Parts: sequence; C-alpha cells; structure tokens
Amino acid sequence: MLKNLALMALVICLGPAKIFAALNLRTERNPVCGVELYEERFDGDVCGWIYFEKQSDACPLDPFIAGADLSCQGSDPGGRKISAELNKTAQGWSIAWWSLKGGSTIQGSEDIKSILGDSLPELNPGNAERETSYWKCKASSTWTGQSWYGGISCTTKLFADVCELEKFGKIYKSCRAASHGNESPKKCRSDKFNAEIHNSCSFYKTPEEIDAYIDATYSSLAINSSSLPSKQADLYASFRQEASFICLIEKYKDLEGFDVVFDDLVKKFKDVFTYDYMESNLSCADAANESKPLKITAGNLDCAAFTLGTLKALVKPESMNLAVFSRFKSTCSTKLSYELAVNWFEDKLSEIGVLLEDVVARANPMKKTELINLKQSVSDSK
Repeated sequence: MLKNLALMALVICLGPAKIFAALNLRTERNPVCGVELYEERFDGDVCGWIYFEKQSDACPLDPFIAGADLSCQGSDPGGRKISAELNKTAQGWSIAWWSLKGGSTIQGSEDIKSILGDSLPELNPGNAERETSYWKCKASSTWTGQSWYGGISCTTKLFADVCELEKFGKIYKSCRAASHGNESPKKCRSDKFNAEIHNSCSFYKTPEEIDAYIDATYSSLAINSSSLPSKQADLYASFRQEASFICLIEKYKDLEGFDVVFDDLVKKFKDVFTYDYMESNLSCADAANESKPLKITAGNLDCAAFTLGTLKALVKPESMNLAVFSRFKSTCSTKLSYELAVNWFEDKLSEIGVLLEDVVARANPMKKTELINLKQSVSDSK
C-alpha cells in the first residue's frame, strides 16, 4: 500500500547528481608521450657492421691485369729498316739521304730528325755497330781518294708495349663486403634502444597510475555498489515511496553477487512499512507516479545549499520549531548521502571517460580494454 507523507513546510526534491572528474592534467616529458631521441649505441645487429677491407670477387671489377703484348698499341713486330748514305766534305759529315723500307725517300736531315727524333743512335763513319732498346744499327765508311763515303743501316727490334688485356687475368678493386667478415659494429640511434629524451605532452595519468586507479576504483566499487542501494532505500523510506522501494528490491533480487544487499533491502522494507514486500500489490510501473521533482526546505533553509559537513554543523534557528528542524536535517542528510553515493558513480564514469580519451588509452589497447571493462562494471553497479 502506498502511503503519502505530508510534512509542515517540507517539500521534497531529487535533483540531478553533480558530476566532477578529479583528474589532474599535466604537461611534461614522459614515456607516455613517446620518444624524441633514442640512445646512440655501437650495435652490429641493429646498426649494421663495418666489414674488413680486402680484394675479392665481392668487389667491383677493375680493368684487366697489365702485361706486355704485341697486340698492345705502341708495339712493333720489328724488321723495319732505315738507312742513310753519308759524305765527308770539308764541312764534315752530313746525311745525304735516307731511304725507308718501302721505297720512300726523304731528303734532308731535318726531315729525318722530325720522323725519328732521338730514336736513331748517333754513329760516326767507320765500321761500327750500336744498339738501343728499339734499334740495331751498323755504320761503315770508305775513302774514295777525294772524300769519305759511308752509310748507316738500322733495323727495328721486336718491341711489345704494355697494356691491360683479358688474357692476363682479372683483378678486383679493394672494398668492404659482408663476405670479408665483421671488423667492428656501426653506431646508430634506433627505436630498439632505450629512450634518451622523451617527448613532452599533456596527459592525466601514466600506465602505472592507471593501474593504481583501476585497482582503487574496483576496491571502492565493492563498497559503494553495496552502500548505494542501502542509501537509495533510506531515501525511499524517508519519503514513504513504497513502489520505488519494491522496484529497487526487484532490481537486486536475481543480481549475481548481491544476495546480502537483497536480504538487507527486504528486511529494511519490512521494518519501514511493517509488511513483507511480496505481499504488496505495487510494481515498478507504480514508481513512475512517485518520481516527482520536489524540494527540501524548512523556513529559510534549503537543502540544496548544504553539504553533509555544513548540515551537521547547522544550528536550529530560534524561530524554527524543533520537530520541523530535526525533520529537515534528517531528510536532507538522507538525500545528501544518497546524492554523494550517486555522485561517486557519476564521477567515476566521467573520469574513466576522460582517461579513455587520454594518451595512454589511445596508445595502449590493453589499458583501453581495462578501462572499458571498469567503466562497464561501474555502470552496471549503479
């Protein structure tokens, strides 16, 4: 049976819970912000190796090995002849003419010098031989009675110049290659090393602080999830809201882990309304008629202006009836206690929502999942 309670100068109101997220946003260099600069180390596995330097087939190919060969430009197979006749006059010996093999004749010593340069050895008339690395020459002279007559005959010797040819073999340049072996590790910075300097960013909690926050919240949740229905029942009892009270009992009737809470609610209902809730004809549908915005006041006193602390210290105004004052304090205390319990859940949901958008949850899927599970647990326990 639903009973209405009318109190002198007392009006009841359940206002919305105040949400406050007690989180401290800070900006600093921290591992949660990522790494600006990693350590610099000598590490061959990460940075690579400096290999030994040597010649091998792992190196680029140089030109072929050099050697002397007739096929090289500048070589001469030998046998080319050159000769000159000379006459001794009062002015001395002079070259009269040179005949080159092949029949060509060049007159004048200056022309011959321009062709042969210093290759032809200097020879005086007389029977003499002279040889250079390239020429083999023979000179002879005869007295004619009037003058000396002579000649010089030279033949080129075989000459193989030097050049680089494939038949002499290949040669490789000197280089550093992996097949030569590791000489020493290279030095580098890598994300495989520890951080030397972290980035700076704004965040609420580190992973370690989130772990502590989750543990503390679960511990508090175990207490608050039991105290909230008790405070809610006190509120319904204070306002004689039987249908709302019954609906609250039904909520926890088959809820796993809340057997003790259910038993306490059933006992409290019977203590307040003096009958077993199972005997009532009311249901949750009837609770809608009880949930009306009301306000708790007494004279100039308004419950909305107090906290539990200030309410406890409140002294009765001289002009106020003691019964009215006592009723005001009791009803207001019940309402504030319930709101405080509700606010804890709202604050936690607000805080967890902030942390889910924070740096750690965005970067760490595991921490995000833990926060999501915590949020669901808090929401389910309201």
